[in-house]
Amino acid sequence: FLPAIRSELTNRETRRAAENVLFEWGADAMEMLLTSLEDRELDAEVRRQLPRAIAQFPAYLVVRRLAANLNDETDGMVRYRTIAQLDHLQRRDGPLGIRKELREVTRDLLVQVLELADWRATLQRFAREQPEEVTWTHQILERLISDKEDNATDLIVRVLVLLYPGEEMEPIARGLRSKDESLRSSALELLEHLLPADLREPILAILADRSPLVRLQAAEPWYSPRTLSHSELLRLLIEGRSFMLRSLATRLAGEMRLTELRECLEHPEDPSPDYDLVVARALESLNADELASSSL
Repeated sequence: FLPAIRSELTNRETRRAAENVLFEWGADAMEMLLTSLEDRELDAEVRRQLPRAIAQFPAYLVVRRLAANLNDETDGMVRYRTIAQLDHLQRRDGPLGIRKELREVTRDLLVQVLELADWRATLQRFAREQPEEVTWTHQILERLISDKEDNATDLIVRVLVLLYPGEEMEPIARGLRSKDESLRSSALELLEHLLPADLREPILAILADRSPLVRLQAAEPWYSPRTLSHSELLRLLIEGRSFMLRSLATRLAGEMRLTELRECLEHPEDPSPDYDLVVARALESLNADELASSSL
């Protein structure tokens, strides 16, 4: 019965009623929801509705499981909504008492931002060195990575609000999101006095400057830049978990006739009908290029 009610969370018309039924059901429903959130094989649309349903329950019963799940979460929407609901719980029930867990989440997000900055630096370096090879797909891929970097940076600010509850962090967060440079500078100065020494330099660098090189210079000891080649980065993305990054990297490999990536295209880590179509088109480009070469 509970899984059937859980599935109704994806229906906008029945979502509120389903949340109410699950809350009234009590401890068994709460445990089912928390376990479902931890199940990476569960339908993504269902998992994305779980943080709000879980946040109906008292904070002291759910916050540690919510925070622990963030460290291994691969779905960006689930991560965002979980942090939003932790903020809701803190405003509703007071300080969450999970500073250790939130510091771990901050560290994980910091590494994620730095990794994305590393990828963006690789794409920018390729564009400088081989501008004639830059295609629309390359530009869209860089834009998507940049957007993911910005989203992870914003999540760091949201977690800092959780780490430093009360009015002290709220104006700093507003300043950091402002387009007014004077407000941003003031917010960064105030934040510098709040942050622990081990997190101060990389977080301030990330929030102060969008340049990937500036961010990576302040990365140690959190992250060691990998200085990947363009082809190595595409292989990494093709073998990764993000459908959009995999698809764009696959399309780019086909456009650039990167035959060294044929094997990972022919044996994808996570095949699906939609991705298989992208792979088929990329392989067509590789095959056509090899056929043309052999006929010369």
